[in-house]
Amino acid sequence: MAHLYEEIYKKRKYFDRALCNDYEEWQDKIRESKTVYIGNLSIYTTQQQIYEHMSKAGDVENIIMGLHRTEKSPCGFCFVVYKKKEGYTQAVNFLNNSILDGRIIRVDEDLGIIGKRKYGRGKTGVQKRDERNKFYDEDRPKVLDNLVDHTINKKRKLNNNPYYERNIKQKILLPSNYTLNTTDMKTSRMVYIKPPVTLYPNAQHMMNINKKKHQNRNLYKFHVKKDRQNNTQT
Repeated sequence: MAHLYEEIYKKRKYFDRALCNDYEEWQDKIRESKTVYIGNLSIYTTQQQIYEHMSKAGDVENIIMGLHRTEKSPCGFCFVVYKKKEGYTQAVNFLNNSILDGRIIRVDEDLGIIGKRKYGRGKTGVQKRDERNKFYDEDRPKVLDNLVDHTINKKRKLNNNPYYERNIKQKILLPSNYTLNTTDMKTSRMVYIKPPVTLYPNAQHMMNINKKKHQNRNLYKFHVKKDRQNNTQT
């Protein structure tokens, strides 16, 4: 009777796009695999803790820890290789969403260690999901400072200059007849600073503009207009 009910929370069909073109090809390749992927681990979880937890499904042959791409430190994921296919299937079916070292882990089918899959694929050397995470997690790799530097230097570039260099950083305006000596080029560095600009003019700013506008003009003569009207009427 279970086949009559529709599954509300369907499992996402994951496959490695770097190794396979579609989900069917991924299924064909992992049919003989004995390796599982474990995600959402704490960076402080040891290899011995993983071995004791994953050996509940079967005999573990090898454990490959996921590492930071540049620092070579634990990155919060690993790969577990079982000796038999039975341990592989039981780990995916029964140990997924189980608790290891106080965290709910993900156990998924995997193709195995091919190339540099044991290193983080994110731009800062960690996993991509850690770079997308908006909340602080003390058990996951620290990537907040790296992401801030990366986004500031990357976003809103014009002529290979970031937004900060073009608008926020002060620049000096040198006169057109200024010549730089060769000695100055060795000792100093040219810096250009923009003059300050009032974004929202206040009342004093508007008064100065009106004063300059009517500085060389005479006051408006209202009585001249009245005399003209009287002359036209007569």
